[in-house]
Amino acid sequence: PAQREIWHRMDGTQTVAQLATYAFVQFKQLLPVGDLVAALKAEGFLMERPVGIYRTIRAGLESHTAEGRGRRLLRILAGKTWRIPNIDGLYGAIYRAGGWLLFTRPFAAAWMIAVIAGLIAFALALGQGAATYQVLELNGSVVLGLVALWVVLLVSFVLHESAHALAVKHYGRTLRGGGVMLYYGMPAAFVDTSDIWRSPRRARIVVSAAGPLSDLLVGGLAALLARFAPGTAAGAIAFKLAFTCYVATLFNANPLLELDGYFILVDLLRLPDLRRRALDFVRGPLWQRLRRRTALSREERIFALYGLLTAAYTAFAIVAAVLFWNRQLVSPIFGLLGGGPLQKLLGGLLLLVVVVPVVAGLLLAGWGIGRAALGWTVRHGYGRQPALLAGVLAGLALALAWLVDQIAPPLALALAPLLWALALGALLAVRPDYRGA
Repeated sequence: PAQREIWHRMDGTQTVAQLATYAFVQFKQLLPVGDLVAALKAEGFLMERPVGIYRTIRAGLESHTAEGRGRRLLRILAGKTWRIPNIDGLYGAIYRAGGWLLFTRPFAAAWMIAVIAGLIAFALALGQGAATYQVLELNGSVVLGLVALWVVLLVSFVLHESAHALAVKHYGRTLRGGGVMLYYGMPAAFVDTSDIWRSPRRARIVVSAAGPLSDLLVGGLAALLARFAPGTAAGAIAFKLAFTCYVATLFNANPLLELDGYFILVDLLRLPDLRRRALDFVRGPLWQRLRRRTALSREERIFALYGLLTAAYTAFAIVAAVLFWNRQLVSPIFGLLGGGPLQKLLGGLLLLVVVVPVVAGLLLAGWGIGRAALGWTVRHGYGRQPALLAGVLAGLALALAWLVDQIAPPLALALAPLLWALALGALLAVRPDYRGA
């Protein structure tokens, strides 16, 4: 019966991990989904996906053109990975050579003192003026500031992932991979800690918490250095490192994002796959329960609260990110574009590697949200309420106008055609509601 239920849920909308999680939650047993798929295929219930021969040939020919080479370059910039061989042995040796001291009580006391002192130093340094914490400038130079930012980001990420790795070794588990990568022009590091999933809950929580705790320590030490070396290049770089670590702590400890804080919350609540289940509950069943005034169970109350907070935070985070990066990234880039040849080249590279992918991602996300919202509108019959649609689109128009005014006022000329296109798209989407009227 459990396999039959899994088979019926194989509708193309869920991953293997989600199917396995559902089976574990529903039937309290671990079902090998891969074996089930192999059995279904052997018995003729599944077929291989058809191969697009001509599409593959065309893609192979295009890969040798200038456009194909450009796409390969973008793929490299978007996620080039360098794996470290035998990373488990490397961190095992580091743990035995002294890494185990990080998990002792004396170190915990020293960590607390350093973190508190660092936070105080960081707050005092912030009060010295906005020029101290410019992300892309160092002693008035954007080029030096960019190099310094790149280096401190890499250091921060490596130390963060190293903390996870040492915690895994502390509990006698294996690291299955790791290394560094280039993610849209920014450095990143990663380690595969999935072997810890077979350990008790306490071990999983410690491994998840190790990264943010490391960020707090490194940020505190860097803030102290910046405080005691004001006006120097070392102090400015240390402040960038402290700023980076504290921002990383805020993001990684946030349980509304699928990062370290989220996995800690999942283990504390014993609710696997919390985010997806909560958002699925908020999209439909919650409102049905409210209309019927049906009492919510403990899990449903958690799903409702978490899902609503996640939706609200997503909207807030997008607006905050736009404002922050407009101040710290977009403005310096446009300043570079107005400088000499070398500065124009650097500004163009930053625009291509960082800004364009972010804008494209936001546009694609907005397009997906818009399509989903219009589909929901049509399915529930709200397309027959022109006043409601007009109000929603008017709010969207005001939001877009505000964003354009905040980010790039010259783009205001393109706003009117964009709004007309959105309105036309909405009318075409709700047109089926008026057939025969």
